[in-house]
Amino acid sequence: MIIDYTIDALIDNIKLISSTPSSQNLFSKEKFIKLANNQLFSKLVPFIMSFRSDYFLVEKEIPVSSIDGSFKIPQDAIGLKIRDLYVKESRKELPYLQIEEIKTLDRLGYFIKGNEIVIHKFKDIPSQNTLKLSYYRRPNYLVSSSECGQVRSIFPETNQLVLSLFPNYAVGTKLCCISSSAGFDLKFDDYSLEAIDGFTITVEDVKKGRVEDVSKVEIGDWVAQSNCSPIPQVPVATIPLFEQMIVVKIMESMNDRQGLENAKADYYDMEKQVRMALFPRVDSSYKKALPDFTRGF
Repeated sequence: MIIDYTIDALIDNIKLISSTPSSQNLFSKEKFIKLANNQLFSKLVPFIMSFRSDYFLVEKEIPVSSIDGSFKIPQDAIGLKIRDLYVKESRKELPYLQIEEIKTLDRLGYFIKGNEIVIHKFKDIPSQNTLKLSYYRRPNYLVSSSECGQVRSIFPETNQLVLSLFPNYAVGTKLCCISSSAGFDLKFDDYSLEAIDGFTITVEDVKKGRVEDVSKVEIGDWVAQSNCSPIPQVPVATIPLFEQMIVVKIMESMNDRQGLENAKADYYDMEKQVRMALFPRVDSSYKKALPDFTRGF
């Protein structure tokens, strides 16, 4: 049995749980999706992040030769903040410096200026090296599956994908691909749509130093506009809790006091179970001392 994790299937579940009338104009699919996005980013993501177990953690490689001493914090970083930054080849971590420190410290490091990461003493890093930036990436915004295409065939030699349906995307649109398997990771992101032939699309050549590859795409994965996804990119164990969050908001908007009380009671019971499922993330691990990570040069 294939389980449908799309927001469309979640909306059907939410209607069933909350007994929302199908004819209720207050809750159109578009409004359900807006409500789902609101709860996803205001409640569910912070709830998952509270376990400090590196959910949503990703790494990005930045060739030193591609920057001029500074670069923007990725726009999909939660809170527009980063976890750490180090040089890939030497595995030397760049220490974070307070902006006041750069006036007196004669050492390699970085500081934050606005939404940019500025490398102090940037010329001390060989130009052939690569920076590795780690940060917590926010899930993509939820959209209906009708705004996406599901992969039916893959031709990595020509960077082509055959989709089950094709939304009205124009050539040049930036696309991403979301795994249909639990985890719902990105297979590629920010790839330009270069050609359309019926339900067959050609994305930009991936042989441009990118880590992602169209050959990693699998049948059943979803193609959407960049920053969008038909599936909540969260642990599967949290999806029923996510649905219940939305049910609580529906009961509030309908001014159903008894329904709200019952929905909240169910939510708190579910939250306890989800906490046990999410933490600790490695059940059998023992605490052990690790050697200090080399900082600076």
